[in-house]
Amino acid sequence: MSDSSKSFELLICMVKEFKHVDEILAGFLQLGITGATVVDARGMGEIITQDIPVFSGLRSLFPRGDLHTYMIISLIENEAHDRIADLVEDVCGD
Repeated sequence: MSDSSKSFELLICMVKEFKHVDEILAGFLQLGITGATVVDARGMGEIITQDIPVFSGLRSLFPRGDLHTYMIISLIENEAHDRIADLVEDVCGD
């Protein structure tokens, strides 16, 4: 039976490099986190400037860079928050 007294938070982590996704997921396993979803994400600026022709002139207003962004979503126990923040900072930097 599950312990209903545990508190959870929703973790959403945006990552630009896929190698970092692999490292974060491996770190999750070491921390005992066995469930996460990874979504290939696109930012608002990319969608507006590439998919809506009338806004293509606004391309310079939105930051460019690697067009691939990955969103890691996981439900974590509150107690794991600091350890996960440290893991993500170790992998991705400040």
